[in-house]
Amino acid sequence: MLLKPLLQNTIKRMKYKRVVTSGCSYAKNSFEENRARKNCLPADNFINPATGEEYRTNFTAELGGLLDLPAYSLAVNGIGFKFIIYHAFLWIKSNLEKVQDTLFIISLSHRGRVTLWRPNEVNTDFYTLPGVDDKLPKTFCVPVNTIYKKDKVDTDWRRQQSTEAGINPDAFDTFLNVFWKELIDIPSKFAIDEMLVTLFNSYCRDIGLDVLYIDVPGEHRHGSTNWRDIINGKFLDFPDGRQYWKDYLTHKDSAYKGEHPNYNDHVELGEILADYIRGMPNI
Repeated sequence: MLLKPLLQNTIKRMKYKRVVTSGCSYAKNSFEENRARKNCLPADNFINPATGEEYRTNFTAELGGLLDLPAYSLAVNGIGFKFIIYHAFLWIKSNLEKVQDTLFIISLSHRGRVTLWRPNEVNTDFYTLPGVDDKLPKTFCVPVNTIYKKDKVDTDWRRQQSTEAGINPDAFDTFLNVFWKELIDIPSKFAIDEMLVTLFNSYCRDIGLDVLYIDVPGEHRHGSTNWRDIINGKFLDFPDGRQYWKDYLTHKDSAYKGEHPNYNDHVELGEILADYIRGMPNI
């Protein structure tokens, strides 16, 4: 009986009036991709009969519900850091008067993704972001390692992606193979991603916007620089002390193989974030 009044008192003291997240598909939605997971939705109850699609949620919505705050997700499937940060800047530009009572979450994705806008002359489908005035042409993503692989599967994948984007597949292959090799070599791409996030973090500190980072893949274990050595900011630590969401899920459930987190993973992360935020000083 005391829990609800206690929670309400916590919320009244909180300076935040909204939560906003920018990220890729790991932040956008839950996916029931691995039916072997211990916590996956029941096989007879994971499809919404009203839509014929999976029940989905995301940690931003779950967090907003727990803190009784409006929650907005700017996450888009497949985007890399350029667009994760760009979406964040678009929201800030449209909402400068709100930054000092907003908690902004950046879901750190895989480094090395190259995201392109689909050409305007063939693109009639735009996407919008909550709280952002701009209409943006849809994007598609090319992982750097895919560009350099020459086996049939990846070649077919590249051609499919370019065709869906309205680009001649042969011309796209030529573009990738001839013009991009130097521009997107992996060390340079990683350095650009790190620079973008570092500059974004400094800008947010200057304007008084609180940012919390969630490291999803923990890629420094594979040779990249640890984000915590680059950014002087707040990072989420998981209850068992682990620093990366995928690492946390792997050690909780041996059936997890790195796929998108499922419905209950997002519910749990919303709870972890709520506990973390309630424990932050001067909230």
